[in-house]
Amino acid sequence: MGCCGQRRSPPPPAAPRPGPPAAVPDFRPGTRGAAASARGVLLRYREQARVLVRGPVTGRAYEFSSQQPVLSVEPRDAEMLLRTRQFVRA
Repeated sequence: MGCCGQRRSPPPPAAPRPGPPAAVPDFRPGTRGAAASARGVLLRYREQARVLVRGPVTGRAYEFSSQQPVLSVEPRDAEMLLRTRQFVRA
């Protein structure tokens, strides 16, 4: 308990608030991100079962299926996914 006349230390500064999340282009065919980004690499999934793949470099989620076997993938992810042999360039 402090006495009269003693100064209190100022409160710690407030932590900065995070800004809005950065926009991430959508590389799926038929989307504006795919048209706007010439950087996408088309990959074809060679299997029949539906699979959700997380890009090993970017962390983006790519969902392939027999109904949608071809997707545009960020080039850094495409390089790693091609090594699995479950994907080929479309």
